[in-house]
Amino acid sequence: MKVRFKKLLPLLLAAALIFSMLPYSAAAGKETPCEVVEQTVAGEDTSVTIFRYTPTDFNFRGNNTPLLYVLGNEPYTKESAESMLRETGLKAIADEESCSVLFVSPSNGSTWQKEDYTAMQLLAGNATDVYLYGNDYSAGVSKEGKFYSGRFRHYIFAEGSAVAFAKEYLDTETAKYYLPEWYAWTDAFGAGYVYCEKGFTAANVAAGWNAVRKTNRMYINNGITYKTPYFYWEECGIEETVHTFETKYEGLPTVEYYMYVPKTVDMSSKTQKYPLVLLFHGSGMHPQAIAQNTAWPVLGAKENFVVLSVNGMYKSDVNADVMADLIDYMVQNYAIDATRVYATGFSKGAWESMNIASKRAEKLAGIGLYEAVYEGFAFSEPKYTIPMYSISGQAEFYKVFPKVTQGAVDSLNTIGKVNGYSYTYDEKIGGLWGRTFDLTEAIPLPGERSVMNVHSIASEKDGVVYTKLVDVKNLSHNVQPGAAAMIWEFLSQFSRNADGTLNVAEKQTFSDVTTSDWYYYTVEAAARAKLFNGVSATEFEPEGGMSRAMFATVLYRSAGAPAVSGATSFTDVKTGKWYSDAVLWANENGIVNGVSATEFEPEALITREQAATMLYRYAKKLGLNAETADELAAFEDASAVSGYAKEAMAWAIHEGIILGRGAGDKDLLAPGATLTRAEAAAVMLRMNVLVNR
Repeated sequence: MKVRFKKLLPLLLAAALIFSMLPYSAAAGKETPCEVVEQTVAGEDTSVTIFRYTPTDFNFRGNNTPLLYVLGNEPYTKESAESMLRETGLKAIADEESCSVLFVSPSNGSTWQKEDYTAMQLLAGNATDVYLYGNDYSAGVSKEGKFYSGRFRHYIFAEGSAVAFAKEYLDTETAKYYLPEWYAWTDAFGAGYVYCEKGFTAANVAAGWNAVRKTNRMYINNGITYKTPYFYWEECGIEETVHTFETKYEGLPTVEYYMYVPKTVDMSSKTQKYPLVLLFHGSGMHPQAIAQNTAWPVLGAKENFVVLSVNGMYKSDVNADVMADLIDYMVQNYAIDATRVYATGFSKGAWESMNIASKRAEKLAGIGLYEAVYEGFAFSEPKYTIPMYSISGQAEFYKVFPKVTQGAVDSLNTIGKVNGYSYTYDEKIGGLWGRTFDLTEAIPLPGERSVMNVHSIASEKDGVVYTKLVDVKNLSHNVQPGAAAMIWEFLSQFSRNADGTLNVAEKQTFSDVTTSDWYYYTVEAAARAKLFNGVSATEFEPEGGMSRAMFATVLYRSAGAPAVSGATSFTDVKTGKWYSDAVLWANENGIVNGVSATEFEPEALITREQAATMLYRYAKKLGLNAETADELAAFEDASAVSGYAKEAMAWAIHEGIILGRGAGDKDLLAPGATLTRAEAAAVMLRMNVLVNR
């Protein structure tokens, strides 16, 4: 087996832009041919004619390929478009980025107006980002005239009346266009806008492009988009190279892959070894695009590991063995740590990760899955435990949840056999997963109008969490940006020994919270969510009591620590204390009333029924369902609940926020008992799930 490679040598954008700003006469003799073509895009009810420039050496990279719209103030001709390309530096940008430029004129020939919005929607919907390894994309458009371009990288350059038009109809929260390939509308139009009210010049085009080129507009299939960074690897301290691996299998003779190496990593080191992450794209994706969308190379630069983004691994019986050979090659020829190799992928790439894990588990220390498509794929039982972090969107673009597909249940059960759990979908429990979990964390993603629910399954054999199942609100069939860091935090604690066994190096934030404690995962999750601090830098004091001030502060943090002003009426809560803002907020919102009209008793330990009452009031303040049922009668000490707290305790038990305390063979409410800090961590994590549901 051999590997051939070439280093990717993109021209420096700055140099290209400086060159483009030279007077036309000075640069003309050095320019490549500038062929602009006229093209008509037809829709059901309308059509639009534009002039398009595509570089002669066009290189399609799926979603990484931009599409530039140039909205002129006057009707374009072939000649004026070619002149605009050269004189403004747009040609240099297009050649550097390997992308097409569309010159678009107002429909009435002079002024951009509302009617032109339909034409822009038609053009945007005419782009396709579908990439299949081995196909020819050099023309820049398909046989049907679709622009080869990523739907995440549409950029609009506007001059004159087009500026006001773009601001009113495109660069707004109500702008949208239809994506035929995804059967859905987006809720945004472009990733970036360059406004040149007084006309295009080389200077303002260059400055504008530099301002927007590092912005993606990620689409997550539920009509929602949001901005994410677009990375230029050299600027991130990452070297990108493309390689061809020659295999020993006739059915799959070669494999192309892109390697991302942080400049801090010495691949020839004889003393230092680095982790390796194999990244697999989904159907119709480019390996460079999945590297961008997931940002694994950026995380690699931060954490010092190497990423291989593999191209065109379509379903084959030898895929797992080919990847095992590639891993061996990397270990033998580079400074790669054989004990710390991981696989991750999206859609079909997630299946590929599971395929390798099921057949060659000895090569991987864990897998991270984005939107795995389970149905139609069968997996053999892995030989060894295989840590897995699996993310699925709640929107059912592909039916991946157990409640709608037996394939998911079968796959999760197959992994469960070695990870220490069994999986069945319980209709009585219902919901997405149809089962209870050892721990659930709700992680709000406010900028993305979304929530990640992270469910942990502890092994019945040794109590270690080897499996995390994650569902994301508003996500359908796409990657969840930022998830790589969460996947890595989980997987990186595992390494694979030569005999196939796993080493587990679980994080221990506090010296008094060990992996053998029932509350270990709970406390770690609460600290990770920044709900709790330790009582010191190294201690959490899990069995210690929770003070009233502490509990108010944790609830305040859970609410996002909203700004407050003024002072409370409580004489024992002085301004400037670490809990002052929290108590003020809780009092103003009717969550705490104090032990009297003038005293709060911040240092007093909070009881279980007092905590339930505060949470109940908070739930009602948020407008959550605060219905209660007769949940207390089942507990022997129900009569011990104070009158003011009965309704709150019944609600807390009904919602599973507070659980009973075991006492021999009995389960007690213990309403007057002090709430421990470990219990408070568990209570607040459950409350977070309820609030973010």
